[in-house]
Amino acid sequence: MKKMYVRKTTQSTARAITFILAAAAVVTANNKGIKHTLLVRYYKPARTVRSTSKASVSSFTSRATNIQNLHILSLRLKIYALHESQTKQETATILVAAAGQKAATLQADTLDKATAAIKGASYGHAASALITDFYEMLESINNAKTAYCVTGTPDSTDAAGSTETEGCAHAAAADFEAGTFHHCNELIQTVFEDGDPISTPDGNATKTKFGFFTGTANQETNTGFPTGTPKIDKVKKINGLFKLNAASDPTTPAITNIETAVGGGINKFWKDLHTATKDVFHETDRPGNGSIQKTLIAIGSKTSVEQHIRNFLAAANNTSPKSVKGDIDAEYKQKIGENNEETDKLWTQLKTTRVVNPEKDYG
Repeated sequence: MKKMYVRKTTQSTARAITFILAAAAVVTANNKGIKHTLLVRYYKPARTVRSTSKASVSSFTSRATNIQNLHILSLRLKIYALHESQTKQETATILVAAAGQKAATLQADTLDKATAAIKGASYGHAASALITDFYEMLESINNAKTAYCVTGTPDSTDAAGSTETEGCAHAAAADFEAGTFHHCNELIQTVFEDGDPISTPDGNATKTKFGFFTGTANQETNTGFPTGTPKIDKVKKINGLFKLNAASDPTTPAITNIETAVGGGINKFWKDLHTATKDVFHETDRPGNGSIQKTLIAIGSKTSVEQHIRNFLAAANNTSPKSVKGDIDAEYKQKIGENNEETDKLWTQLKTTRVVNPEKDYG
């Protein structure tokens, strides 16, 4: 009879642990720092991040379960040794309580490590996803000199659709299927290592797969801006960067005019983003300690977005970036989304979280 109670108790405890793990997974999934729109909606590499995260959680919880089983066995032996004279029901109650307490303590520690691993996995992509759909350049490498194609057709049509409904703030994962997608472990060989930064006024890099502006057609018919927007020839903008509206009526510049607006040379933003993103994939240490983090965070900040938009508008309107017309805050929200304050929280959490290597480091 004693063995039967032990077996039943162990099964009950196992079910209790399973419930704890499931409940903890729900809590983790609803953590704003992880489930933020940035990670689940903005960019296709998030799929890889989510896959990595699931593997990390699975690894941690599997390890936790194994350890917990040892704790249960140890507790069972100790409890029966100490309380052999008690009734079987009392013994079972003590066992469940002790095992449950240990499970809760261990699982809390496991969740902390799993959360750190998830954040660490997401860091390499976060800033580039925040700005002008830069990540789409990685996915549309077979899309001629066009790097964004929200229709999912690998051709030269650039960002068909209205920014009012298809900017990044409104996009879903299914929208981002353009071109050939390379997994993270292939990026060094297929994109960054063999690509060059934008360095010429026409916006094209020396290799076509690395360019993301085209020099033909106009925005209304080829870049997805709403019908009736000012017609600017010879430039295509990435969908969702900013919206044109009658209230401010800014016009967008030809790419060749940008160097004048920003005081010479191509906009520093593009070079900085290229360099920082490339460095992420060449970084020998896990993301979390170096200057690359700081660079990506700075590039992904609202200040950076605003300055970038102002530079573009200033070039077309023949004015200084400081005096550009338009509601920059509204443009930012159109691109990033209303809940952009969560982005700041995410960066804060990432800066203060010890990053765990989900393959090697269990804390």
